[in-house]
Amino acid sequence: MVQYELIPKLIMKAAALGLLGAVLKSLYDDIPEYDKTNYFCIPLGRALGEDDDRVVYVRLVPSGFGGIAAGIFWKTLGLMFDENKEDSAKKFAQALDYAGGQMPGLSPGIELGGAWFSYLTGHNPYDAFYGSEVIPDTEFKAGWGASIGPMVQWTAQKSGTSQYTSVITNRDERDNWFEAAIRHTPGINSIIKISDRGFVERVNDINARIEKESAKEKLKRTEIFEGNRDRLKTEDFKAVFEDVKNEFFGAPEVKTKKDRSSVIQLRGQFLAYNLRESDVSNIIVLMRTPTVEGRARILAHEIRPKMNPDKFEDFKRSMFKYDVISREVLVKMKELDKENTNDNK
Repeated sequence: MVQYELIPKLIMKAAALGLLGAVLKSLYDDIPEYDKTNYFCIPLGRALGEDDDRVVYVRLVPSGFGGIAAGIFWKTLGLMFDENKEDSAKKFAQALDYAGGQMPGLSPGIELGGAWFSYLTGHNPYDAFYGSEVIPDTEFKAGWGASIGPMVQWTAQKSGTSQYTSVITNRDERDNWFEAAIRHTPGINSIIKISDRGFVERVNDINARIEKESAKEKLKRTEIFEGNRDRLKTEDFKAVFEDVKNEFFGAPEVKTKKDRSSVIQLRGQFLAYNLRESDVSNIIVLMRTPTVEGRARILAHEIRPKMNPDKFEDFKRSMFKYDVISREVLVKMKELDKENTNDNK
C-alpha cells in the first residue's frame, strides 16, 4: 500500500526539521538530498575517524510505484515545511524533475547521453535535480584527470550501478579500514552509506543565495545608474550621486567605517559607469586614498603604467572634473615626475 511508503518519509521529514531532537536533525542535514528523496534513510551516527563528521546511515530502497509516490511526497513536504522559502522555486523544479524522471517509458539513458555529450565537448553537464553542475567547479577546471571521477560517479548513481563503481569513484582519505570495507563491498555499500554530501549541498546553497543576491544588487545598481546618467549632462555630480546613494541604500546614515566604504565603492561604480570605464578599481583606490601624496603616487606609479598616454590624460581629466583628485594632487604628481627624472640623470 502506498501509504506505508509515505509514513517513513513523514518520519524522516519530522527528524530533518528537528521535531525528533537536534542530534537526528544534524544527521539528516548531512545526508544527500538525492538519497533522502529516493530512499528511506536511517542514520546510525557519525564516522569513527578523528575529526570525521560524516554521517553513517542505512539506505533502503522503496518498492515500485510506492517509491515514486514517496519521492514526490518528500519533495512536497520540502515545499511545505522547509524554512528557506527563497528556495521554493528550486524545490518545485526538483519535484517536477523527479516526477518527470520517474514516468514510465522515459529512459535515463537520454539524460546520461546528453550529459556525456556536454562533458566530452568541454562543458560541465547540468543536473536539474540538484540545480547545479554535475562536476564541482574546482575539479572541472583542473581538467580531465580530476573531473572524470565525479562524472563516472554521477553516471553510476543515475543508472543505479554505483555499487559496482565504488572502488574507482568513492575513495575518501578519511576512511579507516572498516569504513573502506563497507564502501567497497558490493551489496553492503548500496545499503550502508557514509557521506557528508548534505553539508556540501548546504554550502553550495548558501553560495548560490549569495550569488543570487549579488546579481539582484548588480541589476538594481545598473538600473539606478542608467536612470540618473543623463542628469550628469546638466547637473552637478555630487547632487546626482546623493540621489543615487539614497535610492540604492534607502538613505541610510553613514555611521561606521563599513558604511563609508560602501558609499565610496558605489560612488566609484557610478562614476565608472558614466565614464564607461571598465576598471572601476582605479577609481575606487583613488577615492579610498586619503592623502594628496598618496593619490599622486597611485596615479604616477600604479595607474599610468597600465594605460596608453592619451587614455591616461583622459582619465586624469575626468578624475579632476568629478573631484576624485584635486589640483594639489596634479601638482604633486608633477613634482614626483620631476624627482624621478632627476634621479635617473
